[in-house]
Amino acid sequence: RWQAREVFEPKMIAKYGLDDEYGELNLESFYKAGMTDEQIKNFWRAHWEHASWTQVQQMLFRRLIPESEVWDWFRLVEIPPFWRQKMIDSAFHPLTRVDVRRMHRTGTLSDDDLVWAYMDVGFSKKNAGLMADFTIAYNATPEDAEAINLTRAQVETAYRIGFIGRGEAQGYFEDMDYSKEEVEFILALIDHGKSLESGSSWITILRSQVKAGLITVQDAGNRLAELGFSSEAISAYTELFTAYAEAADRLPSKTDIKNWFGLKMITEEETRSYLKSMGHCERDINLYLKFWTPAPA
Repeated sequence: RWQAREVFEPKMIAKYGLDDEYGELNLESFYKAGMTDEQIKNFWRAHWEHASWTQVQQMLFRRLIPESEVWDWFRLVEIPPFWRQKMIDSAFHPLTRVDVRRMHRTGTLSDDDLVWAYMDVGFSKKNAGLMADFTIAYNATPEDAEAINLTRAQVETAYRIGFIGRGEAQGYFEDMDYSKEEVEFILALIDHGKSLESGSSWITILRSQVKAGLITVQDAGNRLAELGFSSEAISAYTELFTAYAEAADRLPSKTDIKNWFGLKMITEEETRSYLKSMGHCERDINLYLKFWTPAPA
C-alpha cells in the first residue's frame, strides 16, 4: 500500500511535499505503538489526501496546472494507463444543444459536423442523426426576432408572477436558443427583482407592526433574519424601526380639531391637549377655545 502512495519515490515526495509538516508531529503515540522513525515517516507520507478528479479538472480548466500535471496526478492516485487519455479527452465540456444550433446557423459547424456534436452531449447515433435533421430544417426557417422577444417577455412575466416554475422557464428559454448561462442570468435577475420587491413589502409591514406595538423591534429583526437579510441590513433596519416607533404620532389638523370641538365629539380638555401638542401656548389655546365656543342663544 505504501508503494502505491509514493512513499518510496523521492521525486514525488519532493514534488508534492509529502514530508512537509512532519516536524510538527508528536511522535510519542507512535513510539508507544512500537513504530520506528522510518515507519512513522512512511506512514506520514502515505496519509495525505490528494486532489479529487473534479478538483483537478477545475484546475486544468482555469489553467492553474498544465496537462502534464494531470498526467503526474494519474500516477499519484494510481489511475491505470488505459483510462488516462480517455479521462483527459472527456474532461472538457462539449458544445451544448443551443451552441450547436447557433454555430450551425452561422456556418461554424457544417451539416456533417452535427451528428458528432450531438453524440458528444449524450445522444445515441440514431437520435443524433434525428437531431441533425431537425437542426438543418430549423435553421432553414427564417426567425421572427420580434416574436422571439415577445415570447421572452411573456415567459419572464409568467415566471415572475409564479404562473410557471423555474424548470419550465428554463425549458422555454432554451427552446428560444438561449444558452444555459444566459438562462441562468435572466432568471437570476428576475429572482433578484422578486427578492427586492418582497423585501420592500416586508419592511413596510414590519415597520407598521412595530409602530402599532404589535411586535417589538427585536421581533422585527428576527423576522428579517428568517427572510435572509444580511446582518448589516438587519442592524440598519432595526435602528430605523426603533426611531420610527419613538416618533410622535401625526396630529389631526387644526380645522379637524375645531370641527370636532364644535360638534362636541371631543371635550375641552382633549381640545386643549391637541393644541398644546401642536405647540400653542396657554394664552392662544384660551383664545381658540373662546373663538370656537358657540355664543349662547
